[in-house]
Amino acid sequence: MSRILGYASGKLEGQDIKILYKDGYRMEISGYWPKNSVHPSSTDFVEIQQARNDDSVFDCQGRSIPLQLKGGKSMATTIVKDIAERRRKEKVQAAQLNLVEYALSHSAKELFQKFLDEAASLTDSEIGFYYFVDQDQKIASLQACSTDTHTHMCPKE
Repeated sequence: MSRILGYASGKLEGQDIKILYKDGYRMEISGYWPKNSVHPSSTDFVEIQQARNDDSVFDCQGRSIPLQLKGGKSMATTIVKDIAERRRKEKVQAAQLNLVEYALSHSAKELFQKFLDEAASLTDSEIGFYYFVDQDQKIASLQACSTDTHTHMCPKE
């Protein structure tokens, strides 16, 4: 967990688990994990957004098992898996499906714009545009702008 969360090795040992939930991502631990996920024989994981030591946030799958130590002290062993790449792939697949469905009832120009909107959304981009370039590569003709680009930057038709 130290590596994935950006803490030095051993830094998390003995710390309250709440230090891992910063700002808006801080949660009350009691009642947060499903009851069956805290039992040692459970294989259930929950999907959450986890804060790293540098305050960046990532999507992860986690499972925490509380342990009761002698003397009444408690601790937990936790497994965390970064699932950001899986989530990114899911978003790309959803965008692809949206485009296929959209293409069935819209023009090529509308599809170009929808494609640019999806691409801008997936990349957190504020602009998107699509040009065709002639074979001599001297003339570029604007084919489409994303909705935001069209509203704020594209030349009016």
